[in-house]
Amino acid sequence: MRGRGREALRGLFPFWVLLLCALIQGGILGIVSNCRGLFYDPVCRELGIQLGEFTTYSTFYGLAVCAGIPLATRAVSRWNLRVTLGVSGAVMAAAQYAMGWFTSPWQWYVAAALQGLCHALLFVQTVPMLVSNWFAVRKGFFLGLACASSGLVGAVMNSVTSRYISLYGWRAAYRLLGGVLFLMLVPASLLFAVRAPEDVGAQPYGAGRAESPKARQGSASPSRGRGVYPLLVAYACLICLTVGYNQILFSLGQTFDHPPQILSSFVSWAMIGTVVWKLAVGWCNDRWGIAGACYLSGGVIAGGLAALILGRSVPLMYLGSFCMGMPMAVSVVVIPNLVRGIFGSGEFEQRYKLVSMLVNLSTNFSFTLIGWLVSWFGSYTTALETGLGVTLASLALATLFLKAQERSPSP
Repeated sequence: MRGRGREALRGLFPFWVLLLCALIQGGILGIVSNCRGLFYDPVCRELGIQLGEFTTYSTFYGLAVCAGIPLATRAVSRWNLRVTLGVSGAVMAAAQYAMGWFTSPWQWYVAAALQGLCHALLFVQTVPMLVSNWFAVRKGFFLGLACASSGLVGAVMNSVTSRYISLYGWRAAYRLLGGVLFLMLVPASLLFAVRAPEDVGAQPYGAGRAESPKARQGSASPSRGRGVYPLLVAYACLICLTVGYNQILFSLGQTFDHPPQILSSFVSWAMIGTVVWKLAVGWCNDRWGIAGACYLSGGVIAGGLAALILGRSVPLMYLGSFCMGMPMAVSVVVIPNLVRGIFGSGEFEQRYKLVSMLVNLSTNFSFTLIGWLVSWFGSYTTALETGLGVTLASLALATLFLKAQERSPSP
């Protein structure tokens, strides 16, 4: 009986690891990234600073992620994973908690750099690696399922944090988020951070089952790498410049004079959209391949930005907000699947290292770019029109690298 019980626990371990990945996603993206926009107005108003000056801290976050990825690559493969993730989670939570006492933008810059380094260790290659190691089939779906938590957490915590700011102020809200981050990241990291099934005598979920032809991993040839890779990198950087738009929905709704009681619901709709779109693009990748996922995501983002430009209509504002859940789905689901789908699991780590560095830089720079566009032009519409142009350009690049992939010789 004891042997059967241990065997049953080993059989469940892939899903405990999936829970860990979901909590990491929910904490880092659902709280640190998806709640930051709620602090823009109150912090800038109290400290008397420009929006662009404050949102610049996101660029420091992105630079630190890039600097930390080489260290994270070594840590994920060699260090004690439980200790690495547990300590990183504690530092990230402490930095968020400390923001409740900050009085100058440079303090956010320092805290963001610390959080960016922890982000690299906790998430960039860790979550895709864990999903790939622990799930032998439907990797796109399970990665999308793990990543969907950031939308659920973001939807809940946006509502809670908005209410908390109105009742107790933004400083107390930062301390609340720091406490929630600690509870989400640290216990699960210490319990479930296991690099691969063989480390605990288990097997990956679905071992021995066949993948569908569309979902099987590709295999790159040298000529394919030369022709496709630069276009893929450029596409990833461009489309991830749209990630920050879900953080201006509250302020955008204010400029359109929408009722105050529905402003926070726009952000919540974006977070719900994040959940739906992550699952949708994961399923689309498994069913129709990388081309379907690229075109679906680009079309949804372009349509969402167009709806927000016309956002004086409440229904269009809700539609655009829902579509603004897609950029985060692209950054954490579409792009890792894209790299693995074209270059195969054997080259994934090497190819994804540079892609993940630039994607994280582009993602975090998007918050700064949007903030400065609003500060310079005094218009959210200009920022939205810029995002629409960027999205259309990324779709053109996607067409180019997908055509280049079709033309490239098989190894």
